[in-house]
Amino acid sequence: MDGTRWTKTELLAWLNEAYSFIVLQAPEANAITEPLTLVAGTKQQLPIGGAKLIDVYRNLDGDQRSISVIERDVLNLCDRGWNNSAKSIVQEHFVFDENNPKLFYVYPAALAGSSIEIAYGQVPVSHSIENIDTDDIEFDDRYAPVITDYVLFRAFMKDSDAAPNADRSNNHYRLVMTALGVKIKNDMRISPNK
Repeated sequence: MDGTRWTKTELLAWLNEAYSFIVLQAPEANAITEPLTLVAGTKQQLPIGGAKLIDVYRNLDGDQRSISVIERDVLNLCDRGWNNSAKSIVQEHFVFDENNPKLFYVYPAALAGSSIEIAYGQVPVSHSIENIDTDDIEFDDRYAPVITDYVLFRAFMKDSDAAPNADRSNNHYRLVMTALGVKIKNDMRISPNK
């Protein structure tokens, strides 16, 4: 026996998993602000690698006016046919649903090729086993404890059949969620997916 409890491959997988988890909970951890070329219509999608929309700032065509968020219900009350509105290079509003973080809608409908400026959380490129010893961690240093706690949460979950390890796993999970400002919905023990 070589004394290794967690292989480098496992730890690497949990590190890459931590990136996705953190960006979904706190997209500002790896925020990207850039132009987005719109497709025709109201329904728009984040670029590849985008995990969650943070904000839509402004039009990049025409007068570059700002774009404000609006609730879908409000827009439905004001214009029930807003999804079929005349296409424009200038958008006034955007609609976002937290339950579908990679999609958003613009109003009026976009003319294909028009551009807006958006901010979104992007999941960093995964590390590979060949480069793990030389690759840099992709987040700001302030997220180092969160990444460490996430990897430890997953590591102790591996042996969560033993009560002390289940408690350690749960404690590290709580530290991650607290650091990210996410309220844990219930106080049940985390059950491993084996």
